[in-house]
Amino acid sequence: MPDMTFSAAQADMRNAYAGGVIGILVSGSAWLVAGAVATYRTPQAAILALLIGGMLIHPLSVLLARLAGRSGVHVKDNPSGQLAMEGTVWMLLAIVLAYGLSL
Repeated sequence: MPDMTFSAAQADMRNAYAGGVIGILVSGSAWLVAGAVATYRTPQAAILALLIGGMLIHPLSVLLARLAGRSGVHVKDNPSGQLAMEGTVWMLLAIVLAYGLSL
């Protein structure tokens, strides 16, 4: 879709990823697992669990979106796709930084 409007880009992202609900549930689950690990193990193990969980948020969200009947993929020319990837990269780098600082 060349020259995709802002509204069309948002609609495509909402449709592909179920309005973000699935990603929020997967992300929240990763945080809950990390919290449980922090309760019963060490803080370093909890941050490692969060690092692994953080890396699995997108793949699990796409899988669950597809199981829910959504595409799990935005249109290639959607400008919001690049923005989402940039946010993901910074989030993963922050988790790696947190793990390093915990040591």
